[in-house]
Amino acid sequence: MADKRMVEMELEQRMKLLNHAYITALQSQINPHFLYNTLETINFMAYDTYKGNNDISKITTSLSQMLSIGLDNENKIVSLRTELEYLKLYIQILNLRYPDLCEFELDIPSEAMSYKVVKLILQPIVENAFYHGIKPKMSMGKIKVSTIPDDNYFVIEISDNGVGISSEQLKIIEEILNNEMYLSSKHIGINNVNRRIKMTFGNEYGLNILSTQNVGTAFTIKLPKINE
Repeated sequence: MADKRMVEMELEQRMKLLNHAYITALQSQINPHFLYNTLETINFMAYDTYKGNNDISKITTSLSQMLSIGLDNENKIVSLRTELEYLKLYIQILNLRYPDLCEFELDIPSEAMSYKVVKLILQPIVENAFYHGIKPKMSMGKIKVSTIPDDNYFVIEISDNGVGISSEQLKIIEEILNNEMYLSSKHIGINNVNRRIKMTFGNEYGLNILSTQNVGTAFTIKLPKINE
């Protein structure tokens, strides 16, 4: 109990010290209000044109709901349950755009749903896995989101059976993840996630990656164990 309280106190102190403008910019790199309102207009026009539900309405509705969650800049830490709701909306969009290209599995025990995570960290990694792992494979693939038992940390794994990453490219990604001063337009999604986790919880937390070409890739997210 004392360790848990200490982690909570450290987290509270870190959140006070964070540069609010910087972390908000990392989390919202576009103007979501304009995009959200535009999507609502597209949805209305599609529904009116087709006189009922259609794929255009479905995809714009899912994206609008994602943006609605993203607009909430007050809550930068959410439950895993809330984070998975956002991820499921993204998966709905992928399934509409690329039917029968990827199977998604969410293997999360009920007791893990209440753990706290940094907001919007799963979707960028799943997106990376899909576009860089599964899509180039040109055949049915699979992305799995699961938790890994650990006595000291809360660990989430996102794995795929895609094309994998070359050893040279893997070294570049590892350098990006391990160097807090590394700024690059490459791998911006995973770098964004890693930076926000470290800024929020500390440098001992963040992303790790393992990959084998023609086998697949696995990202692990290490977080403190904090319940709602």
